[in-house]
Amino acid sequence: METHPESPKEHRQKIRSKLARKQQHLKEHRAELQTKVVRKFNLRLYLSLTTGLATLLIGIVLWLLLSSVVSNNILLTGEQYAYSIARSISITIAAEKQRLAAQPGGPPNLEDPQAWQTLSPAIMNSLKPFNVKQIQIYNRQGCVVYSTQTTQIGTCKPDDPLLLSALNGENTARIRQSPQEDDPLKEHLRPDTMEVYIPIGEPIAGEETPFRGVFEIHMDITPIRSALLRANLGIIAAVFAAMLLLFAVQMYFARKADKIIRLQQAALEEHARQLESLQKIKEDLTNMIVHDMKNPLTAIMGYLKLLQKELQGVASEAQTQMLDTAHRASQRLLDMTMNLLDISRMEKDKMPLKREPVALRELAGAVIRPFAPEIEEAALHLAVEIPDDLAPLPADRDVLRRILTNLLSNAIKHTGAEGHITLRAAEHGSEVWLSVQDDGEGIPAEALPHLFQKFSQVENQQLGRKTDTGLGLAFCKLAVEAHGGRIWVESTPGAGSTFTCSLPLAA
Repeated sequence: METHPESPKEHRQKIRSKLARKQQHLKEHRAELQTKVVRKFNLRLYLSLTTGLATLLIGIVLWLLLSSVVSNNILLTGEQYAYSIARSISITIAAEKQRLAAQPGGPPNLEDPQAWQTLSPAIMNSLKPFNVKQIQIYNRQGCVVYSTQTTQIGTCKPDDPLLLSALNGENTARIRQSPQEDDPLKEHLRPDTMEVYIPIGEPIAGEETPFRGVFEIHMDITPIRSALLRANLGIIAAVFAAMLLLFAVQMYFARKADKIIRLQQAALEEHARQLESLQKIKEDLTNMIVHDMKNPLTAIMGYLKLLQKELQGVASEAQTQMLDTAHRASQRLLDMTMNLLDISRMEKDKMPLKREPVALRELAGAVIRPFAPEIEEAALHLAVEIPDDLAPLPADRDVLRRILTNLLSNAIKHTGAEGHITLRAAEHGSEVWLSVQDDGEGIPAEALPHLFQKFSQVENQQLGRKTDTGLGLAFCKLAVEAHGGRIWVESTPGAGSTFTCSLPLAA
C-alpha cells in the first residue's frame, strides 16, 4: 500500500498553517483555563424559545388557514342565503303579477322599468325578513330595470364578468371591502358586503343570453363572518390549549433533563481537570526521568569510551566486543531518552534548530558505522546511493543524524537475514529527498495511518513481538516538519518499506 506525497510548496504551507493554528489553539486554551469561564447550555431556555417560536408559527399558519376557510364558507353560505332571498322575491313577483293580471290594466311588462314601480311595494315587503342592503334586477341586455336605489335604474353593465356568467346560467358572487367608520382616510378596509348574481327564469333556446334576467343582491356579511369566526376560534383555542399542555409537559421533562445534563457536565469538567492534572504529572514525571537518565547515560558512555581507549591493544577480542556492545546499547538508550525529551520540546515548540551546512554522504557514514556489527551479524546488504556532488543541506546536524539513525534502525529490525537496505539522497527541485528502503516484512495497511504517532508500534513478525518503543518515527515526523519538510512511507506487506523525508535546500 502506498501513500503519495504532496508537492513541496503545498506541504510547507500546510506545516506553517498547522503550526500557526496549534499556537493559536494553545493561546486560546490557556486563556480559557485562566478565566475558567465555561458556557453552560441552558436546555430550558432553549426549549422555551424554540417551543414559543413554533407556537407562534403554528398560530400564524392556523390564522391564515382560518381566514381562507372563513372566506370560502362566507361565499358558500352567502350564495345559499341569496338564493333563498331570490326565491322569495321570485315567488312575490309571480304572485303580484298574477294579482295584477286580474285587474283592468292586465299584467305588467317586466321589460319596462316603469312597470317595476308597481311591484316595488311587494318586493320591499318580502325583503323585510332578510338582512339585505340593496337589490337590483337586470334584463337580458345587462341593464338595471329595478333597484332599491332608484338612481341605478337604467344603468347597464354589459362587461361585468360576474353578470355575464349569471346571464349564462351560473350563480356568481364576490365580497367587497369597505373602509371602517372610524377611518376617515380609508386606509384600512374590511370585508363587509357580498354581491351575489342569480339567474332568473328558465334558459331560452337559441338565444345568446339564455336567461330572462339576473338578480343582484347585496348582503351585509358581518353577522355571517362573526358567527363563522366564533365557531373556528373555538377550534383554534382548543389547539392552543393542547399546545400549552404539551409545552408544560415538555418543560417538566426539560427541567429534569437539564438537571441531569448539568450534573454530567460538572462531572465531565471535573474529569477533564483530573485528566489535565494527570497529564501534567505524566509530563513532569517523564521530563524528570529523562533528565535523570540522561546524565548517568552520558557518564556511562564517556567512561566506556575512555575504557575502550585505555584497553586498546590490551583487551581480548571478546572483551572488545562486549565493550562495543555496551557502548552501542548505551547510545541507543540515550537516543531513546533524547527522542522522548525532544518530542516533548518540539510539541511545545521549544526546541530551536542549529542549522549548518551538512554533507549528507559524510553524515550517512557516521550513522551507519555504529550499526556495522548488526549488519555483519545478519549478513545484510547495505547500499549508500548519495552523489558526491550533492549540495550541503542546511539542517541541524545532530537532529538529522538521529532521523537517519531511527530510520536505519527500523530497517535493520524489520529486515531478515541477507536482506537488502538502501540509503539514498537526491535533489528534487528545491528539496533533497532522503530515503531508507528495505525488502523486509513490510507494514500492515491498518498500521500505516498511525505509524508516525507517539507510542505507535508494529509487531516484528520474525520475533513475534513488538520491538519498537514507538518514539523513533514520532520524533522523525516532528523533526522533519520543524525543518519545513515532510515524511511519508510506501510499504507492501512481505515486500518491504521505503521511508522518505524531504527537506528544503533553502533554510
